[in-house]
Amino acid sequence: MHHDVNGATPVDPLMIAIETYRDGLAAYNAAPDDLPEDAAEELYQRLVGAPYNVLANWRTPATSEETALAAMRLAGREIKEDPESAVAEAMYGAMLSFRRPRDK
Repeated sequence: MHHDVNGATPVDPLMIAIETYRDGLAAYNAAPDDLPEDAAEELYQRLVGAPYNVLANWRTPATSEETALAAMRLAGREIKEDPESAVAEAMYGAMLSFRRPRDK
């Protein structure tokens, strides 16, 4: 787990990836509808596609209960949109692989 610039608060890489994806979806959905097709595709890839790929290829367990729950919530939303979602599969894996300290 990483720490913030002050070294105080642990920063979970999976939580950062989830938040980046959610923020990217929101930003893309807020974009003007009249963008040229090329610009819209570039914007989608930058805001949504790249973060999606990071999450779809995630192979490490969640490192906190908060992150495990965030992964579960994201997986649930993703599976509603696409039953074959690679993000949902990876997030379920991260959540199910999470081990609380008392479980170790």
